[in-house]
Amino acid sequence: MNAPLVRGAPDIAPHELVSRLLHATAQDQSGAVDPARLLSFLRLEFLPVDFDTALRGVLPVEAGNARALLSFPDRLVAVDTRLDQKRVRFSTLHEIAHYVLPEHRHALYLCDADGLGFRARLDFEVQANRFAADLLFKGHHFTLEAHAAPVSVATIKAVALKYEASFESTARRLVEKHHAPVMLVVCGRHPDRSVIDSSQPAVWPVKYCCASASFKARWFARVQGEAPAEIAAALTAGGRDVADSIQVEMPLAGDGGGVFGVEWFYNQYDIMGLVVPG
Repeated sequence: MNAPLVRGAPDIAPHELVSRLLHATAQDQSGAVDPARLLSFLRLEFLPVDFDTALRGVLPVEAGNARALLSFPDRLVAVDTRLDQKRVRFSTLHEIAHYVLPEHRHALYLCDADGLGFRARLDFEVQANRFAADLLFKGHHFTLEAHAAPVSVATIKAVALKYEASFESTARRLVEKHHAPVMLVVCGRHPDRSVIDSSQPAVWPVKYCCASASFKARWFARVQGEAPAEIAAALTAGGRDVADSIQVEMPLAGDGGGVFGVEWFYNQYDIMGLVVPG
């Protein structure tokens, strides 16, 4: 199979494209994907570049927040050098998705942090993110491994390291693909109140939730509120490994109510809770 066939077949479903790309680049097994092999197979050049300096004056004004791009005429993928390595990997896979998905036909794709993130709104960015995640987690390989292990933060850490993915994206993938009832609650730090009153502890309100199909069907799709203050303080005290979680039973607001087991953990950015029925 050659590169033009991969890109040019509108009757190939996205999951089939993922499978063909992994097979064609000898990566159809569990473990981290190598974006360089995919770029080489598709005959795409890769350019790490500082978007705010090297591309200032070249990109249109509305693309000022761009962090990755794909140029069809130049067969070029460029990614901002200021991104951390995991974001570089995912952003590269995102641009590869734009290249191979048959309905993505713009000459130039400029992708900002929102478009490259979990809460992208534009359809073509959502599609590229989904395809990139399928490449990152090797399609069915991750799903099989996730179902063979306990639903826990220790599993999330082990699989994240194996696939060279972020802890948050791995947790989200595990929850979305799992047949068991489980929810992920992600809490972000509220702007520091200590500017006004240094005696006040930090607050970590819920940013978003995702839940497995079986969890949503039986209970609810999201919760509101904050991470418990004492748990937030313990997790963020410093020097704590992501798998050094805190497990509690607690009520959660929602249509079904009830008490749930929550395994709280911290990835140095957000506090997250892995929720299972009590």
